[in-house]
Amino acid sequence: MGRILCVDDFQLYAEMVGSLLKDRGGHDVKVMITPMVMEDIEAFRPDLIVLNLVRKPETISAGGMKDFYTEVDGAKAFRVLAPMANIRGWPVVLTSLAVAERDVPQDYTYEAFIEVPQRLDYLLHSIDRILAARTHHSQVIPDN
Repeated sequence: MGRILCVDDFQLYAEMVGSLLKDRGGHDVKVMITPMVMEDIEAFRPDLIVLNLVRKPETISAGGMKDFYTEVDGAKAFRVLAPMANIRGWPVVLTSLAVAERDVPQDYTYEAFIEVPQRLDYLLHSIDRILAARTHHSQVIPDN
């Protein structure tokens, strides 16, 4: 069980993902709608952050994405959260609707990129796997 911060621009979606993580995953979940209050994030001290990226419908064109930060809801939150998460050691899992992983700038790191809503079970499995790996790596192995 981990402390998961679920960030989105849309209250209903964030609550749906938060409920899945809480009810089926047994995690302690805080749902935060952008814009975020950084002090609240620090106070919650998440083990992992789930951030949803959604392509703004008015920006979809046959020519592909031109500017991630203006065409994607959640992109500005990613720009703010990613450096903080990296410093604190909080893994970031990006979920996406109508955004391809190739469109995400490589400026910041993230642990997983998952298309939703089709893959919500995979989201839960991925989060459990990431948290288990963090727990395993953080355990101190005694000297013999």
